[in-house]
Amino acid sequence: MNKALKTMIDNMPEKTGKSLAEWKILLKEKAFAKHSEAVNYLKTEYQVTHGFANTIVTLSKDEQHTSEDLVENQYKGKENLIPIYNSLISFVKSLGEDISITPKKGSVSIIR
Repeated sequence: MNKALKTMIDNMPEKTGKSLAEWKILLKEKAFAKHSEAVNYLKTEYQVTHGFANTIVTLSKDEQHTSEDLVENQYKGKENLIPIYNSLISFVKSLGEDISITPKKGSVSIIR
């Protein structure tokens, strides 16, 4: 886990009123079809900033699928492309520790 994400999680109770574990329980009780629906819910109902809402929703989904599972599913039938993906990710990681790499169902989000 990168330093910025760890700091955000550590500050979450003070800034949002709940810990990440509490937010995960709250979101588990709801059934959102889309990521944006869950983010908007947290922003509207709990006045959580977009950054915290997005992080909470993203980390709540992490328990459902590992990063490896998500990437593996993206490359089913295209296994010959995995070495290219691995090379790109290796290069991106070499750019610094302030980069967040988040595999999703159909893509990989890379944010600095």
